[in-house]
Amino acid sequence: MRILSLRFKNLNSLAREWKIDFTDPHYLSSGIFAITGPTGAGKSTILDAISLALYGRTPRLVKISKNDCEIMSRQTGEYFSEVEFVSERGQFRCTWSQNRAYKKPDGELQGSKHEIVDVNTGEPLETKQSAVLQKVIEVTGLDYNQFTRSILLAQGDFDRFLDAKAEERAPILEKITGTAIYGQISIKVHERFGQEKSTLNELVERANAIEMITLQEAEELQNTLHQYEQDISKILAHNKTQEIAVAWLDTLAALADEIHKLQEQQEEFANRREKAKADLEVLCLARKARDLEGIYSGLKALRDQQKDETEEKKKCQEQLAGLCVIYTNAQETRRLAQKKLEAALLSKQQEDEIIRHVRELDTRIQETSGNLQKRKEEKHQYEEDIRNYRDFCQSTEPKLHDVRQELANVDGFLESHAADRSLIESFSGIESAFQHLHSTSEKTEGKENELREMDRTLPDAEQSVLFRKNELDTLTTKLQDAIAEVEKEKKAYADISQGEDITTLRSRADNTKDQLNRLRLLLDQLSRIEADTSDCQRHAGIIKAALADQIKEEMQHEQLQKEEEQVNKILNLAEEKRFLEARVKSLEKEREILADGTPCPLCGSTDHPWCKNAALIPNGTQQELETYKQALEELRKNIRQNDSILAGIKATVQTSRSARDSLKEKIATAMAELRHGCEGAGLIVSEIHMRPLIVAAHDECAGRLEKIQETLGYSEEKNQQIRLAEKQVNLETNVHSESQKEYERTRNYRDRLLSDKSRIISEIEKSKADFKKQESVILDKLQEYEGILIFSPYNLTEQILPNLRERRDAYTEKLAEKQEREAAQQRYTQDLEKNQALLAKHEEALQKVDKILSGIDADLNQLTARRQEIYGQKDPTAEEARLSGLVKEADNELSEANEAKNLADKQKSSCDMKIQDLTDKITNRIPMLLEKEKEFLGALSRSGFSQENQFISARISPDSLAGLEQLETSLIREQTEITTSLRDKTIKLSTEQERALTASNREDLLIDIENGKSREEGLRTDIGRIREKLDHYESKKAKSLALAEEITRHKKEFEKWEKLHDLIGSADGKKFRVFAQGLTFENLVVQANRHLRSMSNRYLLVRNMESQLDLDIMDNYQAGEIRSTKNLSGGERFLVSLALALGLSGMASDNVRIDSLFLDEGFGTLDEDTLETALEALSSLQREGKIIGVISHVSALKERITVQIQVEPIGNGRSRLFGPGCSGPS
Repeated sequence: MRILSLRFKNLNSLAREWKIDFTDPHYLSSGIFAITGPTGAGKSTILDAISLALYGRTPRLVKISKNDCEIMSRQTGEYFSEVEFVSERGQFRCTWSQNRAYKKPDGELQGSKHEIVDVNTGEPLETKQSAVLQKVIEVTGLDYNQFTRSILLAQGDFDRFLDAKAEERAPILEKITGTAIYGQISIKVHERFGQEKSTLNELVERANAIEMITLQEAEELQNTLHQYEQDISKILAHNKTQEIAVAWLDTLAALADEIHKLQEQQEEFANRREKAKADLEVLCLARKARDLEGIYSGLKALRDQQKDETEEKKKCQEQLAGLCVIYTNAQETRRLAQKKLEAALLSKQQEDEIIRHVRELDTRIQETSGNLQKRKEEKHQYEEDIRNYRDFCQSTEPKLHDVRQELANVDGFLESHAADRSLIESFSGIESAFQHLHSTSEKTEGKENELREMDRTLPDAEQSVLFRKNELDTLTTKLQDAIAEVEKEKKAYADISQGEDITTLRSRADNTKDQLNRLRLLLDQLSRIEADTSDCQRHAGIIKAALADQIKEEMQHEQLQKEEEQVNKILNLAEEKRFLEARVKSLEKEREILADGTPCPLCGSTDHPWCKNAALIPNGTQQELETYKQALEELRKNIRQNDSILAGIKATVQTSRSARDSLKEKIATAMAELRHGCEGAGLIVSEIHMRPLIVAAHDECAGRLEKIQETLGYSEEKNQQIRLAEKQVNLETNVHSESQKEYERTRNYRDRLLSDKSRIISEIEKSKADFKKQESVILDKLQEYEGILIFSPYNLTEQILPNLRERRDAYTEKLAEKQEREAAQQRYTQDLEKNQALLAKHEEALQKVDKILSGIDADLNQLTARRQEIYGQKDPTAEEARLSGLVKEADNELSEANEAKNLADKQKSSCDMKIQDLTDKITNRIPMLLEKEKEFLGALSRSGFSQENQFISARISPDSLAGLEQLETSLIREQTEITTSLRDKTIKLSTEQERALTASNREDLLIDIENGKSREEGLRTDIGRIREKLDHYESKKAKSLALAEEITRHKKEFEKWEKLHDLIGSADGKKFRVFAQGLTFENLVVQANRHLRSMSNRYLLVRNMESQLDLDIMDNYQAGEIRSTKNLSGGERFLVSLALALGLSGMASDNVRIDSLFLDEGFGTLDEDTLETALEALSSLQREGKIIGVISHVSALKERITVQIQVEPIGNGRSRLFGPGCSGPS
């Protein structure tokens, strides 16, 4: 990630808008730049702006909200920060902004805005604050903590990690490198181990809590269930017979009640028929009148039409007289309007010619007045310009004289100091040569000091190499002893386990346990199959006996059905004969009340040939019918008994078959599962010798498991001893490896010291030769300038350079002053000549304008007098509008008169035509009306009406007529229904009474039925309880088998998590997290030492052997002595902290390339040599493509870094920026 540019406005002391372009060539070529300025000027504000634009927060302000915004400059109404950067994901621009209401300094603070834009497309990627923050992290690969550790190192962050305790460094490492995931993994493993353990214990407890009845108890419950089902079948057959008898008694009572109700309905019907007699007479007359309705309707329509048209004709004749008067008045009004219009048109035509001439005069007067005013304004402007030109010429002449005098003075100075002119070009070279000479001298002195220090260090380095060699030999011996101990324990373990590892032994034990459990389950399943086989044989015997009884009863049932069919045919013939006799007898009463001439209530006939009484039919048929019914009832009783017995037998067969089939299916399924289980256990058995073989296999497996578990116990104990020994080997190996590294490092350090000593001696000799050569060149150059006195080579910089710089600056200032005065002289001369020429030109133009004004004024007076003479002060537009209004008014009156005349004429013609049409219609309709009246009178006489009024009285409405007809129909239908129903119900009652199904009363039968239902309900309750127990037994048996399999499966899963928990699991996540943090810390030490070696060859960081996250320092100048970092000086602490910060920066960026780095303060504790070393180390990062910005107010730092962004206070708490790539208000 590289920061390309920064633009911000109104942040802290940097008010108004500023921009820094980090792509400026100065930054790219130098690689390191300084941000300088006094304390409090606003140097750190630049870093705050970068952090604010990206993450909406700064190192100094944790959060910026609507209620709290301390970063905005005082007395301003808005602020923003915008940073443009490039990463591997592309080029982006991120902006943070906030303002007060109406952008006023005293306005209420508004909500902030955050936005990220793709620079290449110009499209906003996100605008919501939370989404923008996630997008920034996505495109940069850095969150805020990683950004402030890898790119922007703020004040106070350098030594935070160095001074932190071990427990404080852990969260810092986690935040930077993301190792917190290892603690989470450790906690998750611990939680999963607890869950698996809890699940396994719960399954075992659930398996132990299952309680079941014995197999013998289940068989007894099955037999009791069968007996109860047989008892229920008998109770159901008895209750069915009793319910048929109750239904028969209910039928008899219902028929008697229905006959009584029909007799009451018959009496009520006779009363209603008498009351409806008058309505039936009205119905007879209305039907006659309805037949004449068609003829009367046509006659009435002709009468009404003739009357209406006669009255309409009279009204039209009265209306015609009034329309004639209206037409005459309209003609007179039109004549007067025509005359008025002609007079108005004539007056308008005469006035139009005068108005046209007056308008031409008004136009000329207006144009002349405008021209006059324009010329007056032009004259005024000329007068004003003339005064300005005169004033300017008078003020410029003294200024021109002064400039010429100053220019003469400057020329005199330049002539007297002509020798200093060459300093303008050559001073920079002289100053650079002086600096180079001074640098060469200091470098030589530094190398000599370094050589003396190296001579003191070499003996200590030799001693350190010898010490590390002895330590390495001792650790090698201890490592070999530990390896021998491991081999000894492994040999003992091999003797116990006979070549098998602990995993194989555990697997064998688990497999043997699974096999033993399967064999136990097979024995239980075999016992259940044997019990079910016994039940199946018992049900087969019951079915065989029941089928024999069923065949016998079915033969008897078939014989009884044949006899019933024969008797039933004979009974049907007797029933038909008896019905006919009863039908004839039922009409006797009706025949007795018939009279000649009266209609029959059934057929309506007035002729009654059978009105005489006929002889009654004898009762022989009734006796014969009773005999057949008794025989049929006896047969049906035998059939019902036979049906009851057959139903019981079939129920028994069905129940036993169902039970037998269920047991067979169950046995077959269980046997298949048993064979499959035997095959899975490796047993080849037959059904005859199955139990002995399974029992023998079970006993053999139990013995084998006991031996394996004993071996496994010894092996696990020995394996634990091996792990402890291997752990000791690993520890010794690590210590040996560290010692080997330290030995190699101290030896390399000694060799490097020897090599560096030879190199430094060579560099000192070369530096001294360079110094003499440069000194000779400078002395030759200084001979060109007068007045330079050289007492010794060491006073060159202190005396000569300031003198030369002062002479160069003075000559440069006079040259600039000469150019400025020459430019002023030329500018004043040109302005004076220009204004004098313009003054003469404007005076001539003013005289011409005065002449033109006189002519225009005379023309205007002449035109005004002519207009007053023709038209006075009248407005031609108003006069023209008045005349047009009179013409329009007269024209409207004429149009209205024409419309009134035409309307009156049209109405008069229409009325004449309507009167004639009505007269023709009335005359033509008279013959038709006479003919219709004659036809109606004839029809009236034929229908029995004496006159028209009698006919009109007999007419009733169609609804009333329909109601009376409906009344008549309902009376006839009701009489027929009552008579028929009474006869049928009486016959049916007699038939049911003859069945005589029971002699008991209804209450006794219901009590007997309820008792039977109570016994049935009790039996069914017992059956349900028994079936529930059996289902519960089967459910628990299946559940027990399922739990056994689930326990086996969960036990394997638990052992897997148990092993993982032993390795990395812990409740607080510390076990795995500490291990990961140790690796991360080791990597940090390596990264930090790489940077520290580039700054100082004296110190190296090493991890504390007692605490994994503590740091010590190795002092190579003290023979590699290890000591605490707390004893470092201020400058040494800064170098170590800077190395750690750079190391953390490299680690925080992970796989993200970091090309920009900003360091805020911290250099004030360094001496000049250490500062130079630190800057060289930072400059070396340029080779990696980085640009480093350093914030400091240390003067030595500002002198060593040539590329600078300067923050300069300008008063009132405000500052300004200037430097390469900086732009803003002037």
